[in-house]
Formats: sequence, C-alpha cells, structure tokens
Amino acid sequence: MNFAEYSSKNLRNPFIRLIRRIYMFTIKYGSNERQVQYLRDMGASIGKGVRITHIGLLGSEPYLVTIGDDVYFSGGKNSSSQILTHDGAIMQLKKMGYLSREMDRFGRVRIGKNCFIGANVIINRGVSIGDNCIIGAGSIVTKDIPDNSVSCGVPAKVIESVDEFYNKNAPYLEVTFFMSSYEKRKYIIEHNIGDQL
Repeated sequence: MNFAEYSSKNLRNPFIRLIRRIYMFTIKYGSNERQVQYLRDMGASIGKGVRITHIGLLGSEPYLVTIGDDVYFSGGKNSSSQILTHDGAIMQLKKMGYLSREMDRFGRVRIGKNCFIGANVIINRGVSIGDNCIIGAGSIVTKDIPDNSVSCGVPAKVIESVDEFYNKNAPYLEVTFFMSSYEKRKYIIEHNIGDQL
C-alpha cells in the first residue's frame, strides 16, 4: 500500500491517518535514498546518484520533473529550495474572475546530469537546466540554462562557464577530504585559508 497516494476517503479513518503520518515522518526525516524513492513513487524521473535534501522540493506535481544522474541539491532539512511545476498566481486570476475555477497552468522542469543546485534555489515551471551546471544559492531560475554554465541571481543569469569557474578557483583548492573535523579546522586556521580574495 502506498500511503503517499492514499485517497482522502480512506484518510477519514483515524488509524489510516496515523499510519500515513508515521510514513510521511519516516520519509521526511529518513535517508536520501528513501526520499528519492518516495519522489519516484510519486512519478518523478530521478537518475542515479541524486542527492535531495528535502521531499518538499518537487511540489505538488513531481511527475512533471526529470532530474538527471549525479545532481546535488545543497542545503539541509530546512532548505527551502523548490521546483515549481505550476503557476500558483493563476489562483488570484480565478478569484478576480478572469478565469474559471477549472483553469491551471503547468510546465515540465528538466535538470540535466552532473549539476549542483545551491541552497534556497527556486526553479520555475517550464525551465530546462543543461548538463554540468552550477546554480548559485538563492537564485530564481526563470529561463533555460545552457550546458556547462554557472548561473546565479534573481533572476538567474549565466555569469561564466564551468571552465572559467574552475580556473578562477583552482589556485585556492585544498585537499581536506580525509581529515577529521579537528584536523581540518587546525589546517585551515594554520594556513589562513579563507583569507584569499
């Protein structure tokens, strides 16, 4: 039984509601694999090696989202990154009488392979992000982003290529992966890392 899609009729049963709450709690605070599988069960197309920090990322129509292999969404459990597949502002037009209540607007979102999406990024409906892209924290992506690009801002704009980003940062890169937290802290302080412009 998939409690994520359980009908509202069955949710009137208090026992079923309790089971669904427990299920959703284990998804929300569970492992990345569990969150990715839940989103796949809801219809999202998600590649291998994808890191998702919270299940609210894909909104109410996850079946309109395609995410390639090795995509990393930055931020912790409280990150507010969103992939929007519909236009919620249409609701106001309905209230104002411009549209009938049955009207909505949707759009697919595609994220290519090997992308890094910074914390608190919003990706609007109908947008495609190419392969090998970096999207800076806090950006709002309103238009397509080409392959091998670094983009940031509100709205997000391409600021440089991935090659330019690498060349700019290469002189300052440090190998700290195998260090303990204590060793890493000591190394960074002793070498004044982070003081470079």
